[in-house]
Amino acid sequence: MALSQSDSGEYTWASLEPLPCPEIWEQDILDLLRELRFVDFLILGRWNYDRRASTTEAREYYSSAVDTFRDFCAEHDIRHHVKAGTLKFIGEHKKQLPTHGHQSVIPSGNKLTREGW
Repeated sequence: MALSQSDSGEYTWASLEPLPCPEIWEQDILDLLRELRFVDFLILGRWNYDRRASTTEAREYYSSAVDTFRDFCAEHDIRHHVKAGTLKFIGEHKKQLPTHGHQSVIPSGNKLTREGW
């Protein structure tokens, strides 16, 4: 149903949050992203409040997952946002607006504008 809603012009979004690291749950982020390729907007956030998600291995996993997430979204023209806590955990401390491809998306009230797509 969500695919048909997106095709009919309805705005769709999904949040991969919390995304567990392999120490908690083994999965392929690309498999998840492929299932969500129809959405207009994706959010990614790491698993919190579990020491298994705070290890060096988890940091390396999330760094790779963020790269995969960004590349997939750019390739499929999906606006996206990585949560600040996830960026801080992997060593990216810059603030970020949600992006569309490689361009920032300007928030409009409580919604994200579709202008400029």
